[in-house]
Amino acid sequence: MESDFEAYCDARIKIRTPARVLTKDDRGWEHYSMTCTLEYLDRCMETPFKQGTAHADAPTAAEVLSCLLSDSQAIDQTFEEWCDNFGYDPDSRAAEATFLACRSTSHKLHNFLGDDYEQFEQAAEGY
Repeated sequence: MESDFEAYCDARIKIRTPARVLTKDDRGWEHYSMTCTLEYLDRCMETPFKQGTAHADAPTAAEVLSCLLSDSQAIDQTFEEWCDNFGYDPDSRAAEATFLACRSTSHKLHNFLGDDYEQFEQAAEGY
């Protein structure tokens, strides 16, 4: 059954996902890696996306957007707050790099969704 957020996204955002590539990262995690292109109004946003091998289908717009919105929470937090909220070590350079990547994603997502960012954020609550 489709959720309200999935229906909300399906009605507004198109997603193009090229063939998924099965790969393994340096920690041994086997996953599908791809670049998804989201289209909204007259704007496009490309984003890397990974999903575990248990996922039989390519991601939906709602799944990708939900992940991007989660990452975007970094914009409203200090690094220390973000570490505390997401379980990262504030003394870790890798954690800082992840935090900065999330902030970058947030800026891109705000530009992509424009004035409708908060509407999508509210629609995603509880997804």
